Amino acid sequence: MKIAIVYNEPRKGSLDSENVIDERLFVEECLAELGWEYKTFPVGSGPGFINEVLSKLAEFSPGVVFNLVESIGANQRFHPAMAGVFEMAGYPYTGAPYDALVATTDKALAKSVMRSHGIPTPDWQVYKGTPFEMNIPPPWFVKPAWEDASIGIDDGCIVGDEALLREKLVLMAEKHPGQPILIEKYIDGRELNVALLGRPEGGAEAFQVAELLFEDWPPGKPRIINYAAKWHEESLEYENTPRIFNPPGAPLDEIKRMVLAAWDIFNLRGYARADMRMDNEGKVYILELNANPCIGPWSGYISAAKEMGHTPAQVIKRIIESALAAKNPGPGRSREDG
Repeated sequence: MKIAIVYNEPRKGSLDSENVIDERLFVEECLAELGWEYKTFPVGSGPGFINEVLSKLAEFSPGVVFNLVESIGANQRFHPAMAGVFEMAGYPYTGAPYDALVATTDKALAKSVMRSHGIPTPDWQVYKGTPFEMNIPPPWFVKPAWEDASIGIDDGCIVGDEALLREKLVLMAEKHPGQPILIEKYIDGRELNVALLGRPEGGAEAFQVAELLFEDWPPGKPRIINYAAKWHEESLEYENTPRIFNPPGAPLDEIKRMVLAAWDIFNLRGYARADMRMDNEGKVYILELNANPCIGPWSGYISAAKEMGHTPAQVIKRIIESALAAKNPGPGRSREDG
């Protein structure tokens, strides 16, 4: 079977963006181990880029597209775009479908969906540059509504004073133009997440609950996974946030039921990760759902898969099998390799 690996061209010098190259190389290694033919296709931006990609795909005639596109032209809002293109063209593609990517890329929209289905998520408001009245008590967690990979998040995002909050909102809106800013009730507690792997027959397997610890944390420093914790290997945050599985004192079964319900509600597919906080009373909240999360060799997702006994190649095979099992109408379904 032939696999087309489609990925966005990264922004040079940006650690979070260049990470897509590590993911692409990881997928290549797994496909080589599985004995499948593959070819890589970078996606740029500007006039005609979609036609260019589709023309190259038609020439290669893949059975599946492995979708590693995280943004278009460095704009995270277009994260779902290529999934929609693959779907319209009829190619089976890996990961979440277009509608799920739209719903989960916008953190505020995702929280609205979760709240409407009874899934606990912290209270929130959205700032769009116009005057508003605060309806949530402090402290607040301020973050760009469309970004992932902790982009835009530093210790200053935890705010307890309303005057400082409004200053922070203006500055963040200037740094992320055209993007809503999420004001979320800050849950001072423990940082948890659960990785999920789709089953070709439907549904998902929830991996072991993971907790990121804040070891030797300076007094008063917010216990959050900021940008440095994910990307700056020399930083205190990166070195002092080890991961453990099946954390003591956490309602593990309840957490798994919650994230599997979210998988179904959002129509997720292939692979995903739910990021959560547990407050000091033991209540768990889902902060956001990461459809198509990072699957680099060092990623938390792959660490969780290994904890379950899955090899990287087995994970990639399952993701591809889920793509093939999905029904994407169009010419791609009638291809010999499909």
